[in-house]
Amino acid sequence: MGPYCEFCHTRCFVHFPKNTPQRVLEAYGAATIMATCKKGQEYEKEKTGYCYGDMRDIITHIYEIKETIESIDYDVDSLKDFSNEDVDSIRNRLIDIKNKIDVILADKKYYY
Repeated sequence: MGPYCEFCHTRCFVHFPKNTPQRVLEAYGAATIMATCKKGQEYEKEKTGYCYGDMRDIITHIYEIKETIESIDYDVDSLKDFSNEDVDSIRNRLIDIKNKIDVILADKKYYY
């Protein structure tokens, strides 16, 4: 079992999600769990700059970006056999969008 929260007096803590950015882990220091209750989140936000609600939003954002990349990869791949000008233009635009997303993913400052 885990510790009891000093705010809600329950075991409201959860472990950090799989895709937690390194800067969030560093902000929490040696902690491996975060509070899910409202007062616990407010306290953690004040102490670290992050809370469970933020992490949920960050992970959702990362998932949506990865899903978009997979969709673009599929769209680009499905267009590779076509050679007319319109399809080439669409394919190049999709590649450009994918490259921009890759740059955003590489620059961690875009994750809040």
